Amino acid sequence: MSLQERLIAVEKGLARARTSKRPATPTRAPDAVHTEPPPPDPPFTVLGIEWRGGKRFLSLAPTGAYSLDAVRVLQPGEAYDDWQLESVDRDSAAFRVAGRLQRVTVP
Repeated sequence: MSLQERLIAVEKGLARARTSKRPATPTRAPDAVHTEPPPPDPPFTVLGIEWRGGKRFLSLAPTGAYSLDAVRVLQPGEAYDDWQLESVDRDSAAFRVAGRLQRVTVP
């Protein structure tokens, strides 16, 4: 076989290789990572729990407030900004904010 014939055979082989379809290798999509956004920080500071008429109330002050006039007292069902107080326990308070339940530690 001459060099010319070998060259033609190689070129034909390359042409076939280029036009032949390769079996598709299945590619796996990366697993979607579902991460919830971190809960928002409360716009207030919890001061403590008060008992009034046998019911628990939560006292709080807006973040950065330094006056007693700014202190608010909430009972379950009431809200401060978009934070609705759901319940008050011995050491935490549960708020519903942005459709999620978030616990805040009571000092």
